[in-house]
Amino acid sequence: MLADRLMKNPSAYIYLKSYSLTMISSKLLGTILAQLLFIPAAYYVAWFAK
Repeated sequence: MLADRLMKNPSAYIYLKSYSLTMISSKLLGTILAQLLFIPAAYYVAWFAK
């Protein structure tokens, strides 16, 4: 959808670039946050299973 807007208005390239960067960084930060929560939870489950 953003690429289609860019084809109609080439000056909107900066918006496409900033949206892409925002989406990539949110995925990266989400993955890191999930790992930070997953590792302690795994230790808790292992401790509880003993």
